[in-house]
Amino acid sequence: MKIQKGFTLIEVLISLGLLSVLLLGIAQLQLVALGINQKSWNLTIATLQAENMSAVIQSDVNWSGYLDKWQKDTQELLPGSKNGVTSKGNDEYIVSISAPQGEYNIQMIVVSLS
Repeated sequence: MKIQKGFTLIEVLISLGLLSVLLLGIAQLQLVALGINQKSWNLTIATLQAENMSAVIQSDVNWSGYLDKWQKDTQELLPGSKNGVTSKGNDEYIVSISAPQGEYNIQMIVVSLS
């Protein structure tokens, strides 16, 4: 009786097939993680931009001059987003930023201290 050394071709092919399926699964997980990371980044930037404008409204008497720069900066950081400041009256304003894909919609109510 001969003692077998090494692997048969079938065993090698099956193991390569399993390895390729495993690697494809890991690649898919990586793509999903990258997409979630991008959404999280966009939400963080949008929140920081809204907080930035809120702080300017609360502290500056003439914040309307800053509005154009803020909108331009927000468009550069978050292309395709809609942003703006709406007056509610009585020195109350709504600072809003929303994504075109609907992944976030931030609205902050701000009371001007001036």
